[in-house]
Amino acid sequence: AGVACQADLDWRTLLRGRAQGLPAIIVDVGRGYTKWGVVHGVHGRPEGEGQPPHLVQLCSSPTHPPDCDHGSQLQYIHQELDTMLTRAAKEPQDPLHWVAVGGTPPLSSGRLAVLRSLASH
Repeated sequence: AGVACQADLDWRTLLRGRAQGLPAIIVDVGRGYTKWGVVHGVHGRPEGEGQPPHLVQLCSSPTHPPDCDHGSQLQYIHQELDTMLTRAAKEPQDPLHWVAVGGTPPLSSGRLAVLRSLASH
C-alpha cells in the first residue's frame, strides 16, 4: 500500500538512495524526432545542463512520413549509447566517464576492464 502521510516518509533514506543511484536514460519520443540523454537524479546531465539533448531525426517527406517503430528508435539509441560509453570508459575527461566506469578506479595501461550492461539483450 502507499504512504498515508508525508511525515511517515524517511526522506533521508530516499534522498541518499537517489544520490547513490545510477543515472537513467531519458527518451522523449516525438513525431519526426526523438530526443534522448543520460541524467542522474541529483547531479543532472554529465555534459552539463546547457547542452542540447541527443536527437534522432526521423525521415520526414511527402513519401516517407515522420514515423518509425519505437523499438527501432530505442535500438538505435542503445547502439549510440554503447558506443559513447565504450569511448567514455577509455577517456577520463569524457563527461560520461563516471557513468561508464561506475565509480571504479580509472583505466590504466596493462590492465583489463569489464564493461557491464553494454550488450544488447
